[in-house]
Amino acid sequence: MTSGNYTIQVRSSLQYASLSDGSLMKAANGQPAVATSTPLTVWLDGARRGVQRQLAIGPTAVVNGINYLNRSTTRTNQAASAVTAARTYSQNARNYLNAGSTGARYTTWFGAYNASRYSRVSSNFVNIDNALDQNNGQLTINCSCEADLADAFAYVYPNQPYEIHVCNAFWSASTTGTDSKAGTLVHETSHFTVVAGTQDRVYGQSGARSLAISNPAQAITNADSHEYFAENTPAQN
Repeated sequence: MTSGNYTIQVRSSLQYASLSDGSLMKAANGQPAVATSTPLTVWLDGARRGVQRQLAIGPTAVVNGINYLNRSTTRTNQAASAVTAARTYSQNARNYLNAGSTGARYTTWFGAYNASRYSRVSSNFVNIDNALDQNNGQLTINCSCEADLADAFAYVYPNQPYEIHVCNAFWSASTTGTDSKAGTLVHETSHFTVVAGTQDRVYGQSGARSLAISNPAQAITNADSHEYFAENTPAQN
């Protein structure tokens, strides 16, 4: 499946609906009237990050300001460590950008310096950092995905902040470092429309580096570029 925003709308024939006089409710064409739902837009990531599905709600908990759904004690502890590490990443990235730094760390992932683009990235990380702040009590980690999604990391609904569904590949990743649990949380948080509204234009460090060179304007809207800038592995100044 291709990554991107998908709009879902349900249409249902009202074949048993009737008016007050008992007559069948019909459309202009004489057929039974049709009820149409409000459109719902969701973000679907590709195979690396998983797909979107509705899941039943299992055990829940609130730990240090973070809401956990469908969780076990072990997974709550692992996810909590990832949230803490992700916040450390976002704070570090925010401070780097607040200082006006334009070294290799920035140019590797976002391309040549441009004031407007730099401002956009800086704003993105302010929002990412605020979203990951446990003191705000707004982040939800849903610890459940479909069992057949063995290669999935995580997914979000961009217009439904701030719930992140974490999947099987998330649990086998390291807490920090390249493609880590913490980096995944930065990546997914950046997808929320109210945070940074990023997309999955390319995946992987190689692709993100190439995008920074060929199209910096797209690099600043690419989720993996934000993840790798935050992870900063190997470290650059």
